[in-house]
Amino acid sequence: MTWRLLVKRAEQKLLPGYSELLTVIVLYNYIRSIIIYMNQYQGVILMKKSLLLLAAAAALLLAGCASSGKTDSVSSASEYVEVIKPVGEKDGFEIINAAIVGDHVLDISASLGVLPKVMSVRGSQWPKARSFPAKLIGCPVKIAFKAPDTLPKAIEEFGIDTVIIEKTDNFCLLVDKADPMKAVDLVKDLKVKVYIVDFTEGVEPAVKKIAKMYDKAAEGKALLKKYKKELAEAEAKIANTASGKKVVVLKAFVKKDTKKVFVAAESKGFYTDKYFLEPFGCENVSDMLNPDGNPVTKGAFPVTNFRLLADAAPDVIIVYGDMEAFQKKMAELTKKIPALAEIPAVKKGQIVKLPFYVGSDIEDYPAILTKWTDYFSTVK
Repeated sequence: MTWRLLVKRAEQKLLPGYSELLTVIVLYNYIRSIIIYMNQYQGVILMKKSLLLLAAAAALLLAGCASSGKTDSVSSASEYVEVIKPVGEKDGFEIINAAIVGDHVLDISASLGVLPKVMSVRGSQWPKARSFPAKLIGCPVKIAFKAPDTLPKAIEEFGIDTVIIEKTDNFCLLVDKADPMKAVDLVKDLKVKVYIVDFTEGVEPAVKKIAKMYDKAAEGKALLKKYKKELAEAEAKIANTASGKKVVVLKAFVKKDTKKVFVAAESKGFYTDKYFLEPFGCENVSDMLNPDGNPVTKGAFPVTNFRLLADAAPDVIIVYGDMEAFQKKMAELTKKIPALAEIPAVKKGQIVKLPFYVGSDIEDYPAILTKWTDYFSTVK
């Protein structure tokens, strides 16, 4: 049996990331066994020395390779060789002894009936996440920049042995530095297995990888079939939507301390544009409410001059948040600013509350898109 075959067979019993060290051990012992055999013969001193030097050089070289890389213990989910088995059950979900960093990995895991003990996702932007029976330790920005000891502490507190991290291009349009991959440096030196799920290759391969980790290939296949069918049906409806319409996107809520209604507008180029208005061929004119170019925070800015809403003359006004509070505020403002009553969206009754979407939900996206296409197919 060759030493390469020995390495391969032994490696199958270990986790990814140990191959270099294992190679050193097996190679050294293989050469050592040759030397022991050669001791039985004379005239091989020079060869023995050469083999010993070879063994030492190989050991140093391979050990250097094993120690120089800081992420050798980090593996792609496609390389995963051991199923992550549940350690319990809660609220209908199988619970795994893991931490998940990233909205998409968590969403697909939940769709497959699996949740971690600990999660780092955009809970403030993705309400669905807050309903899951897992410990939310903050968003990827918090654990990487604001409180970098958060994830290591959670791993120790909950006895976590596995960390699953999402790799995604432009993970968050609202905060540029938000990136689940920053968590790799937080855990690379801890005694945990770290696996990366790459969504840059598309939803389908990522879902297959996640399903493989949980030994749920059949469930993953069914999920993909459902997702692709519903997405195709939803996208087909885009052709029926009203294009060329001017749209203002607002967020309204009541401040707890003052009880006053606060209204913000979503600037152009964020999630509403990406997933809905741009595919529909509509224009987000919300920035007309910010002529001075005031700072845009997490994609939005406060609306302080509602006369500008009349000047923007949108065909549709999208409202996220508290629609009732917004309608009351508009009624009060119209008494002071009569021009608001002449806005096309107001005259045609095209002020609507639609689902807010920040790209976190994958399985639910087709249903959300359908609600948008159904409404915009009625816009005049």
